[in-house]
Amino acid sequence: MGASLCAPPDSPKHEFKDTSGLVYRPDAGVSATAFNGKGGHYTIGAKAASAPRPEPAVAAARAAPSGERTLPPPAQLPPQDTRPVDGIVDTGERRSRSDPIRKMRVEIAEMNYKMRNMWQVPACRYVAFNDIVKVNKSQVSPLVKVPKVTFSTWSTADALLNLGSQSGKVVCGLNFANGEQVGGGYKTGALAQEEDLCRRIPNLYTSLLNAKRDGLYPFGPCTCRTTDRPEKYSDLLFTSDLVVARKSEEKGFEVLPPEQQVHVSLITAAAPNVNFAREIYDLRLMRNTIRAVFLAPRVMRPDTNTLILGAWGCGAFGGNPHDISELFAAVLADEGLGTLYQEVHFAIPGGRYDTTNGKVFWETLRKKVDVQEISC
Repeated sequence: MGASLCAPPDSPKHEFKDTSGLVYRPDAGVSATAFNGKGGHYTIGAKAASAPRPEPAVAAARAAPSGERTLPPPAQLPPQDTRPVDGIVDTGERRSRSDPIRKMRVEIAEMNYKMRNMWQVPACRYVAFNDIVKVNKSQVSPLVKVPKVTFSTWSTADALLNLGSQSGKVVCGLNFANGEQVGGGYKTGALAQEEDLCRRIPNLYTSLLNAKRDGLYPFGPCTCRTTDRPEKYSDLLFTSDLVVARKSEEKGFEVLPPEQQVHVSLITAAAPNVNFAREIYDLRLMRNTIRAVFLAPRVMRPDTNTLILGAWGCGAFGGNPHDISELFAAVLADEGLGTLYQEVHFAIPGGRYDTTNGKVFWETLRKKVDVQEISC
């Protein structure tokens, strides 16, 4: 069932190019006003002026129309689009292709593709549940007796950025994946957690697409027809050396300066889609997936010490937050897999006051562990 687990490769050194001038302008392409690795930058929405000769990858980008237009500030966006993405808004929203917000997301995906040579595209590695559960304590041992469990209103991408920028933290986040369609609705401007991660992490989508070309898709519940033969239900993908390089949608997906970009890892795991695909919703198999989520980062990249989770599968896929929060609490506390990390963080927009997912997760976790709320 997929490739065997393997030792993580040496992390390559990365050379960043200056992207401080890259901002989003609706209806604009990527045009190079200057890009020489010495303070040059991209400008979005203006025709190329007299400038040093750009690199080939930049020169291939289409010129943008003249006359810049800026993204309206958050206060002017439609109310449904100022909500944070992730668990509580992963609702499978339906928007016209001409909708300006959806169009913006599509254009960001196009920009990310044109910028793909700016960051190394890491390879995904397949993690089969049947292999990962055979890991023993000689291969991965607890880091602490009691992990620090924290809770915030951040999106997953913001949690990766905020925690990953702290000294000494090596972070891995959970990507709420579509195990059949790479990136879900990323290319069409859909709003969900995986799509937001693909927009904020420019080298993520290409990495996942390469995984599909390598035969690692499909995986997860979409491969299962009966609980007696789970197939790849609890299998997942692991990817290290991804780069959170963009700010949030509310900030126009502006590219962060190189010194503020953060290298992270992701576990890409699919929850059952019961809203649209009627996939098998089996708590035993889902618990196996969560076990793999806790184990894989420490096996694949042993220096990982911070795990970022959330309301996995509780949005568009229709998972029950009571069920899924109980599974996370059981694996974290009852099975003790939380001790593999110094910190386990739950990033759920809306936080503990959100009546949809956040409140349920907060109350469930507090029954098992001491949870600290992070002020955002």
